[in-house]
Amino acid sequence: MDGRRIGPLSRVRLVWLGVGLAALSWLIEALLAMQARPDATFTAHLLPRDVNELRVRVVVALLLIMFGIVAQATVGRWRRAEGELRGVRDELEQRVRERTAELTAANRRLEQEIGEREQAERALRASEGRFRAMVEAAPIPFLIARIPDGQILYVNAQFERVFEMSAEEALKRKTLSLYCDPDDRARLLSMQRDGEIRDYEVRARKNDGRPFWVVVSVRQLTFEGLPAWLAGFYDVSDRVRAEEQARLHQEELAHVVRVSTMGEMAAGLAHELNQPLAAITNYAQGCVRRLQSEAVDTDQFTEALEHVVAEARRAGAVIRRVRDFVRKREPRREAVHVNEVVRRVMKLAETEARVNQVAIRLNLAGGLPTVLGDDIQLEQVVLNLVRNGIEAMAQCAPEERHLTIATGVGQEGMLEVVVADAGSGLTPEAAERVFVPFYTTKRDGMGMGLSISQAIIEAHGGRLGVVPRATRGTTFRFTLPLEQGTARDGA
Repeated sequence: MDGRRIGPLSRVRLVWLGVGLAALSWLIEALLAMQARPDATFTAHLLPRDVNELRVRVVVALLLIMFGIVAQATVGRWRRAEGELRGVRDELEQRVRERTAELTAANRRLEQEIGEREQAERALRASEGRFRAMVEAAPIPFLIARIPDGQILYVNAQFERVFEMSAEEALKRKTLSLYCDPDDRARLLSMQRDGEIRDYEVRARKNDGRPFWVVVSVRQLTFEGLPAWLAGFYDVSDRVRAEEQARLHQEELAHVVRVSTMGEMAAGLAHELNQPLAAITNYAQGCVRRLQSEAVDTDQFTEALEHVVAEARRAGAVIRRVRDFVRKREPRREAVHVNEVVRRVMKLAETEARVNQVAIRLNLAGGLPTVLGDDIQLEQVVLNLVRNGIEAMAQCAPEERHLTIATGVGQEGMLEVVVADAGSGLTPEAAERVFVPFYTTKRDGMGMGLSISQAIIEAHGGRLGVVPRATRGTTFRFTLPLEQGTARDGA
């Protein structure tokens, strides 16, 4: 052999080949013996015992030959099965090789992804380091809080300084605990859930509970692999204090203007007060004379005293309106019926209008919603516009002196008040500068009435302006936001 290994099927074939050759050699030997004695039969050359043995050998040889044939067929089937098995084995080996190649490629990709992720994590850590350094160096307070519960995860040094709170104390708190007003907390939480917050002004509290004003902005980011909120705070306490101081100065100035207005209206008010006081004097003197004459008619005496009471109330109402108008008090925000404001102004201005022969027409819309504001400040605005209109018609003929006050709801859904006169109107230059402080078209005016009126209306969330007119005269119009869900004026 050439050293190759012999398979089991080949060994079986060799065994049966040896047996067959042995049987064949035995038959040849018997035939040679017959040739030596050609005159005898085949069996005569054999001993009796050999005859039986020969029979057995022939049968065995035949059986062996038949078995060899069967074995040959079996060997063929085995070969075919072995070939099929070899094909299956080769296919399996091919699949194993392919799968191994796929797993190898997947492993390489996984190693590459792991490397890229590690690189990304290193870059992220470096970025977070730069971000932390930048936040630490920022001149405004910053904090980072966990989403969604708002647990504070990090604060910078400026936060500790402004909020007067150490980092250890801050990390035990949640962001909403930094704000004073519960409404602001709910609003900020809702805004944070919806997305970013930009420049929301709110009252925050320091570590000891002292409030101060900040503008807060919030955006989302990833911090140490977790979703988080980044909140920045800008301390605007100085600005708010300055605005409050300016507001107080504005209120002081408005009060001065109201007092000045009453001073300018003193003659008319004196005339208005003189009438009920004169009536009271007359009725009182009549009562005195009746008492002195002892001719007392109880009914007439009672009627005279009732007139005295009525005139005293009339004078008291005038004084009360003036007192309320000039009284110094804190501004209030309450539901105001604008039509009632106009009516009260009419009572203050009717004497001046009558003296100047100005007819005032009211066009007040019914069913108006209320506005949220200060009724005295709104009275000041309407009275200023009415007095300006009366003075603007001083050079007109008496029959042309008409001033209209109208109320209603404008197209933009805000309540509007319009005061229109029939005077000479404003020049384009005057119309542009009419609200500038200390600018006036009057000979003895201060130039502060319209400026203060505009500031009052804007503080109420509205606008005051001049409406161009095609005909003569000037129209001033101001708007106020409606208070939703409130009672409506009856007329």
